[in-house]
Amino acid sequence: MTAQKKGGGFLFPLILVLVGVLFLLSNLGVIDGIAWSEVVRYWPVLLILLGIDTLLQRRSAAAAMASLLSALVLIAVGTAAFYLFAPDTWITDEQSLLLSRDGAASAEILLSCSECAIDLRAVTDDTAADVLAQGSLTMARDTRLVETVRRESDRVIVHLESESRLPFVLSARRGSLPWTLELTDRLPISLSVRTDDDVDLDLRGLDVHWVELAAGDGTCTLIPSDRTDASIDLAGADIDLLIPAGVGVRIVGSAEFGLVVPDNYVSVDGAVQSPSFEDAAVRSLVTLRLGTERVVVRSLADAAVED
Repeated sequence: MTAQKKGGGFLFPLILVLVGVLFLLSNLGVIDGIAWSEVVRYWPVLLILLGIDTLLQRRSAAAAMASLLSALVLIAVGTAAFYLFAPDTWITDEQSLLLSRDGAASAEILLSCSECAIDLRAVTDDTAADVLAQGSLTMARDTRLVETVRRESDRVIVHLESESRLPFVLSARRGSLPWTLELTDRLPISLSVRTDDDVDLDLRGLDVHWVELAAGDGTCTLIPSDRTDASIDLAGADIDLLIPAGVGVRIVGSAEFGLVVPDNYVSVDGAVQSPSFEDAAVRSLVTLRLGTERVVVRSLADAAVED
């Protein structure tokens, strides 16, 4: 009786298919070239595939499938455990940020990172005349920073976003990732911040005329600009709005669990505003969006005494 010829493994054909797909997508313009540094980063996947290939060749179909499922579960659990218990230096990477104004007359800045605690204020270095934004961003090693900068006439648009490298089920978090940023005080700026973590925006001295803050369950502190009138859209679970001296504030909308304002604030045409709003040198119009739960409004001077 002639022995049945053993079928070959699937590892080498699978590698050929993957490489071919990458080249095809690159040629069609679906992806912007092949980032071989990223491909090399995931070389351990070859070991995983080799192990799976061995399992499928040497066992019955049922046993191979059981081993395959067990291997996938172990990979997921091991990855999550690594990010939960490994030292911070193993799972995070601090990156420096330095963006130039490059002759722009105004700027639009969008910060988006679901796990990041964002701390933002004016540039403190008087010699940084050409700086648009600078600071440090802490990134998890299973994420990457997507930095998009483009010009529209004399306006620069900056988008900084944290993007996960792994499927959500394979990633794990155990704390905040600090983003500490300073913005120039020499340009009019519109600012958008989106995160599920803590936020501390101190806009004193900045020409920030429009703010959008979309926060999750973290604690948010916002000090509006004391330099220019501003429209501020807020959404979050717990927001402290600290008003600098000389700034009038008008609040539209409601918070699900309460809007707390000083006793001398008044109701005017369905809004709540500071008594000096109409005559204030700088005015902030605050809109509370759907999803806002609790907002506490205090003067910055009172907050400093209380804290």
